[in-house]
Amino acid sequence: MQEKSNIELLQAVAKRTNRNIEFKESRFPMSGVRRIPKFKRTIYMHNNIPDKNLFVWYGNPYEEFGTHTIFCGAVAPIDFPKSEKIKIRKRFIVDKLHLIKEPKVFKSGSPSFDSKVVISGNNGSFSQKLFANVHLQHLIIEALKVDEFITISINGYNLDFVPELVGQSYISIMNPQSWYTDQPEIDELFRLINSISKILK
Repeated sequence: MQEKSNIELLQAVAKRTNRNIEFKESRFPMSGVRRIPKFKRTIYMHNNIPDKNLFVWYGNPYEEFGTHTIFCGAVAPIDFPKSEKIKIRKRFIVDKLHLIKEPKVFKSGSPSFDSKVVISGNNGSFSQKLFANVHLQHLIIEALKVDEFITISINGYNLDFVPELVGQSYISIMNPQSWYTDQPEIDELFRLINSISKILK
């Protein structure tokens, strides 16, 4: 029996959960050297409640250097300036040893929260004000525990392949290294982004 593709797995999840899913797949031209076909894939799924939140998947093996070639995660539109860029990730042991140097790292003002996360971006005062909410801090910590590489970001990715996100600010819970295709993982990130976005409204 032939194994199902990621797109087929996600279509099955959408059907089971009564969610609308859209996908686009384009094949790169073959070369004389490369024998294995390469594809660019973009997929997005709307949640089945009227909150405008989505789940996105992106894969492009020829993405420009310095950007993510693959990622997936839950996304919620927010009414923040598009110019704001914020990223939150789990704090690792190497951060405590000061082996990783990130530009413009900020603190939230909460020692407990700051001991667990690294916040970077382009506006320290905006970050501090935004993450002062204790409930939001708890939800962020919960989201970062879903996977070792999860990041929370505001306007951290180019999601223009989703029509309603063109020119729109958003917050996301994203895995920048792989795709989730199982319903429990997708449902959990939807639950978390729904809760986070309600605080930010």
